[in-house]
Amino acid sequence: MKSEDFLKTFGATARGRAATAAQAVLRMRMKSVMRVLLCATFLTLHSSLFISCSETDDELSSSDWHQLNDAYFLTLEDSLSNGPEWKKIKHFTKNPDIPGKATDYVYVKVLESGSGTDSPLYNDTIRCSYELRLMPVEGYPNGAFVQKTFTGDFSWQTTGVFQFMLASSGTGGIAVEGFRTPFLHMHRGDRWRVYIPHQLAYGSNAQTSIPAYSTLVYDIALIDFWHPGDIVPAWRVRQK
Repeated sequence: MKSEDFLKTFGATARGRAATAAQAVLRMRMKSVMRVLLCATFLTLHSSLFISCSETDDELSSSDWHQLNDAYFLTLEDSLSNGPEWKKIKHFTKNPDIPGKATDYVYVKVLESGSGTDSPLYNDTIRCSYELRLMPVEGYPNGAFVQKTFTGDFSWQTTGVFQFMLASSGTGGIAVEGFRTPFLHMHRGDRWRVYIPHQLAYGSNAQTSIPAYSTLVYDIALIDFWHPGDIVPAWRVRQK
């Protein structure tokens, strides 16, 4: 589905989702006065936007989608209290010695834990599997599907793979900066659901199936990795 088609399909129910997102922000456990002020400012500035959406306008604007994604990403902080499988990881280009803001981080839910003990380094070659979706919204409770490396349900035995150098960027490299971050903390056999803010993804640039300002939700499985100079064996998909 093209990004503009998704916004049209979702636009008809955007106001209800916007109210839900705003209520979720209100329910967040604030840990500082600044955080309270941030959320209050958000609701004050944008409540009129949510209310003023036309009943007959089925297309969600880029600005509306931007605000929905920002509100949704802020609610992920509350997920950290849901159990040890939730964590947040600061992007490796950000100063680790200061708290930073929410969008300096990717949020992670651990789906499976592998038996590996070491993690990739920045110059390593990665072999992984992934599925990419947008944030959950009404009509797309699991998020609108974008792409994946396998067919059907995920299986370690039969998945297709994506192989790349973690340090690669630019043309032919990794366009989503936040996609690199989790791998530096994963072990072989880990499978994580990773939430990446648009500030660490495509930002204001829409892609074929991804509207501008989209939070990206990846299910990532780390299959293996190699250091520079290591021989990287060919991948052979095993049959069921």
